[in-house]
Amino acid sequence: MNYSVCKSYVRGRFDGFVDGWEYCLADGSVWRIIEPIYLIRKKTTPSASVYRIDDQYYLRVRGMPHAVEVEPVCLPRCTLEKPIGPREYDGPRQRSAMRSVIEAIVETRCLCDDLPSEYVQ
Repeated sequence: MNYSVCKSYVRGRFDGFVDGWEYCLADGSVWRIIEPIYLIRKKTTPSASVYRIDDQYYLRVRGMPHAVEVEPVCLPRCTLEKPIGPREYDGPRQRSAMRSVIEAIVETRCLCDDLPSEYVQ
């Protein structure tokens, strides 16, 4: 299954994809290109998204012809991956699973201490 890791934009100037370069996104994540590539396109703060397929991450930048394989250098403390694709809804089970995820995050103090009480029951 494919997962969306983050949707953000590249901080500052973007000069294209070059193997080994690191890209800092506005959400605080930093990604390094590990695919051999040299593709130059100059842009200022283009939108970007990172997605995962199995154990490989890919960076897609708006205006570039294709995504490139990357590896995480630095990730924000909490990174929740969201499935990409058709959604299958199983109401009670999904609500229960989401409650468990939120409780686990709160236990690890990953969210702000002022989390509204309606999120944790």
